[in-house]
Amino acid sequence: MKKFHFWHDFIPLVTGFDINIFLIRKYLAYFALLAGWIWFCYWLFTHGIWPMLNSPKPEVIPVRMDSLELPLAFAWGSDIPLAGKGFDTWKEQFNKMDSTSSIVIWKGHYFKDEAVTPADQVELGLSRVKKVLSFLNLDRKRILIQSLPQEINADVKSNPFSAVGFEKYSEEEILSFTGDTAQVCFPIADSLLLPEIILEKLDHWTAGQSGKNEKEMFLIGTADGTGIAESSDVAVERAEMIKARWHKAGWNEESIQLTTGQRNNSYTLQNRCVVIYFEHDAKQ
Repeated sequence: MKKFHFWHDFIPLVTGFDINIFLIRKYLAYFALLAGWIWFCYWLFTHGIWPMLNSPKPEVIPVRMDSLELPLAFAWGSDIPLAGKGFDTWKEQFNKMDSTSSIVIWKGHYFKDEAVTPADQVELGLSRVKKVLSFLNLDRKRILIQSLPQEINADVKSNPFSAVGFEKYSEEEILSFTGDTAQVCFPIADSLLLPEIILEKLDHWTAGQSGKNEKEMFLIGTADGTGIAESSDVAVERAEMIKARWHKAGWNEESIQLTTGQRNNSYTLQNRCVVIYFEHDAKQ
């Protein structure tokens, strides 16, 4: 008995046409190719095109606000910088700054009601400065950041306000040398922070004094006595900090003598210092 074949017997029986097996295979190949192409397009759309079209746009800072009277401001509880009138002039001053000798102390301000915890408040001030620094081309080794509270004196919850400021110093104001005597000053009150570039240059100077490591060395830590005076403990901690660096560099800890004092210069930076000198200088 002859076997029944689907393509040779059933299709011609139903359609009344005799179909060439070669054409059948050809059309099946076309359909398979089309199905594969449709699947590939679907995969490309779902895994590539659609996610790309719906991905979040990168944050552009600062946000421009032409109606804002301040060159740089912030909204209540936000760390996103807002650029207003005069922003380009404000930014240009940093392009003109001497990048080889300037030290910049940045201050990020916050209001105590802007965040729940004191730690979050401090972090908000720091974050505001960091966002500003992200669009300024400044050497991070020449920068210090501090976070400070400020008092509410206007409708700051509804209107943008100034919350970032800075102070600029020359490198020589912070670190100076006279022969084999050095003085390093601390730009931020009640702190032990120094810019990285200053520490590097102080360590370099220390290495150059290796021939004196058998002599007695003196460190005088000073605190600012003007206005709201710094604690004498800060003067001790500053001297201890420098002593620790010298000891790490190989100096005999017992040969390093610490004393402290208080200064009352009108230029307060010169009151927050550590003076370093050697035995023969002390005898003069």
